[in-house]
Amino acid sequence: MTDAPDDDIDLDGPLWRFAVDFYGRPGVASTCLALQDEAGVDVPELLVALYLATVGGRHVDPAAIDAARAALGDWRERTVLPLRALRRQLRSPSQACPSALHEHLRAEIKAAELLAERIQIALLDRYFRLRPLPSAPPALGSEEAVAMVLRSVGVAARSRPSSAVGVLAAALRGTSGRKDDT
Repeated sequence: MTDAPDDDIDLDGPLWRFAVDFYGRPGVASTCLALQDEAGVDVPELLVALYLATVGGRHVDPAAIDAARAALGDWRERTVLPLRALRRQLRSPSQACPSALHEHLRAEIKAAELLAERIQIALLDRYFRLRPLPSAPPALGSEEAVAMVLRSVGVAARSRPSSAVGVLAAALRGTSGRKDDT
């Protein structure tokens, strides 16, 4: 299937707004970063899959994630990950560079990393809009949705931080319009 033209990429669409809102909820950022560092989760993939499962009512299974990685992994590998590595490397200041300049550079790289992740989310959004996906089970609660998505992005129950499902499920309540959101 041929992808849509570049003007079909929406950096400010509903998926991005969901990602920003959801990531800003209590405990979500630290949980996502723990999943990233401890279980190898790609946070943009996780956010897209959560959005599709809870807001979009679509199930992104492991095969769909693998296909998206094959199609779009080059962006992550060549852009997102190198920027992240550079930002992390710059946590320690250089003695050769004044600290204010060092922090300014690190902040610029962090902004570039965020933009690269934003583009990755938009690319994933476009990718999944162009492909049929099965519907998510309609009676799926927040905890079940989170567990399903974590399995889809390759996180086995034994390798995830114990509180991840609870934290992400609690954050979903009120954002998705699902049956258990009160």
